Amino acid sequence: MNVKLIGRAAAATALAGGAVIAGVLPATTANATTSTTYGWVKVCQYIHGYDHDYDYNYGKYSIKNDYGRWGIYIDGDKDDYLCYKKKVRTGWTKVTVHDYPDHVKYDGKNDSYKFDVKKDKTYTVTYHYTSK
Repeated sequence: MNVKLIGRAAAATALAGGAVIAGVLPATTANATTSTTYGWVKVCQYIHGYDHDYDYNYGKYSIKNDYGRWGIYIDGDKDDYLCYKKKVRTGWTKVTVHDYPDHVKYDGKNDSYKFDVKKDKTYTVTYHYTSK
């Protein structure tokens, strides 16, 4: 009789252990598929000495990381300070100016910025121009 009791106890322990392992594996797999995190990148342009008589057209920018590249056009003829906000995945991200608005002075320095986007954080890159 002792042999049967030991056998049943071992089987119960094996089943209980299997249930714990089975319970852990799907949870780990589920977390791996839902762990994608996002942050925000805000690209702005500010035109010092904004003159309503000029048509500044668009400033052309891009946001790029390992998951994609987005072209951004910020209209410069509505106001002196305009922004565009984009949701991106976390990780190293680069913002680049490709073409600055018409009728502005721009020295061309610091035309791109690279930074590490963290979860739920907003990063603002502002390009400053002077009206001609």
